Amino acid sequence: MKILLVNDDGYKADSLRRLAIELSADYDVTIVAPVSNCSGFSNAITIHKPVNICRLEKNEELTPANSGKSILGFKLNGTPVDCAYIGLNTLFSDFPPDFVISGINEGENLAEDTLYSGTVGGAMEGFLSGIPSIAVSQQVTKKNHHNFSYSAIIFKKIFKKIIDDYQVSGAKRNPFLLNINIPYFFSKIDLPNEVEFTHLGRRKRSKPPQRLGSTDETCKSYLIGPHGDFPDFLEPGTDLFVIKEKKISITEMTVDLSLRTKVNNDTSFFENFSLDLTDLISLDEFSD
Repeated sequence: MKILLVNDDGYKADSLRRLAIELSADYDVTIVAPVSNCSGFSNAITIHKPVNICRLEKNEELTPANSGKSILGFKLNGTPVDCAYIGLNTLFSDFPPDFVISGINEGENLAEDTLYSGTVGGAMEGFLSGIPSIAVSQQVTKKNHHNFSYSAIIFKKIFKKIIDDYQVSGAKRNPFLLNINIPYFFSKIDLPNEVEFTHLGRRKRSKPPQRLGSTDETCKSYLIGPHGDFPDFLEPGTDLFVIKEKKISITEMTVDLSLRTKVNNDTSFFENFSLDLTDLISLDEFSD
């Protein structure tokens, strides 16, 4: 099974590298990632100027400890959407990958974050190209330095379950777009093991931009602040509610932003999907 792996934190991000190593044990992984951090780039695509895709240099390559073979990786001076678009149309022009995975994002992508997220944007480009695609993000806090190896193991367990059920389902189905968020945890004894399918919540209004000091009144500088806080009342079934409950949130998404009622009787592949990680994860898999 072939996977195109992209992200928005850049090709040097520890979260990307940990996920690539974990997935490469069972799947054929190709990385195409931005040269620099592209958080908040949403669905931005580069036009009117060229983008360059370059093979990772020897000192930048990823070689899993249990394999003498490096993971095929590229860096691109563009956006996450550029990475997915160029990867799919050049590296996979003859034989498309089975999945596009975007992440692991170093920080949550919940509620309206998804409209701004470069991580979600990268996965959405895969979905628009007819490939089943998944964006995965790890909630972090200022207090903890996160171990993304654990996050990668958790994601692969979920991914394998999705693949198994998807293949058993029989006939080829339409591609899907999933947004997965893993709640923060501090150690392997604090790992989340419950998974819930959700819909997008709604945050409080974002904080006003911060005015930066300047003596030039003709040109003022502002720093756009962080996203809004969780609302005082969390609606059950939303991604915000589930993450607050320390559960893994999976939201099936679409690119249709128009307001309309359902016009047919199509049901989602994930309508009856269920997953409990309790029996799938052993603490022995998480080394200190």
